[in-house]
Formats: sequence, C-alpha cells, structure tokens
Amino acid sequence: MSDSIPIRKIQKYLFCKRQYYLECVLSIPADPTYELVHGELLHKRVDARRYRSKKRKLFGMSVEVSSKLGMHGIADLVEYSDTSDLIVVEFKRTGDELHHADRVGLAAYALCLEEEGYGISHLEVFSFKTRRRSYIRYSSTLRDQVINTVKEIQNETVFPETDNQKKCTRCANQLICKGSTISTQISGFTEGLI
Repeated sequence: MSDSIPIRKIQKYLFCKRQYYLECVLSIPADPTYELVHGELLHKRVDARRYRSKKRKLFGMSVEVSSKLGMHGIADLVEYSDTSDLIVVEFKRTGDELHHADRVGLAAYALCLEEEGYGISHLEVFSFKTRRRSYIRYSSTLRDQVINTVKEIQNETVFPETDNQKKCTRCANQLICKGSTISTQISGFTEGLI
C-alpha cells in the first residue's frame, strides 16, 4: 500500500494541486490553522459519540477501505439503508459549502466499498455546525471522476499553484507556498526530483 493514495489527499489534489504536492510529495506539514485544528478535534469525537440516524443500522464507524485502483482511507461512518445498501457518511466542520473535491472524495470511499461487493444507496455529509445531513447522489459520473482523478494523480509530474486566489485565503500551506524565499528554495530543490 506504499504507492496507494490516501483518499483525503485526493480531495486536496482536486482543491489545489500545489497543496497536494507540498503535503503528499514533499511531506511538508500544513500550518495548524484554526479550521484545521478544529476539524481534527471534531473528527476525534466521531468514535466517541453516535451521530448516526436511529432509523438505520450501523455498518461501522471509522471503516478502513482500499481499492485496487491504488487508494485507501477511513470512512467516518457507514450505515445500512432501508434497502440494505450502504450509506457513506462524512463529517464536516461546517458542511455549508460542499466543493466538487468533497463529493469526489466521499465517492472514493463508496467506490472502495463497491469493489468489496456492497451496493451503495447514496452519500451524505454530516455538518457539525448545523447537526444536519446533506444528501449526495452516488452516480456513475461521480464514480468515473474518482477513477480519472486517481489516474491523474498517479501520472502527475507538474503541480502548479491554483489560479483561484480565493482558495489561498485560509490555506494551511500559504506561508510555504507563497513565501517568496521558501517557494524559490522549494522550486530549486524539486527541479531535480521531477
């Protein structure tokens, strides 16, 4: 599993390739922003409490999954639906604004479970802020986006900065990415690696 891509990093790649590069290829840790620390603390509570619906049976919490495509991860929560298919649930700090990267990342967990022979009913995001769940349809289009993204990451050699500067506002890698001296040093160091 050494070449296997962590599913949570797939979300980073889709959000910003440069962020993926810094954290996953160069192994530079992210700065501990409020959002990052708060999110990690909330995720630690997942195992200690029950956030699942009383209408559904628990399949598992913190379910380890992997795929022959070359990805692995831990799904926050998996439940049985009324039809005995699975519902994959991810916990988000706010959940107010779901990005495309969030949907693809969540679908990656579902694809892993599908490979194990389970049927997938749909996907959901639980918001710690609102204490509500958002429904996401699990489609063949979303599944194909997971497959294409994993293949793209496996073949990527250039990790450019994002062209959407709004993404940089609260990025945990902003100092290392935008710091001119450090950024220049990284570029010079990595030229021989790529």
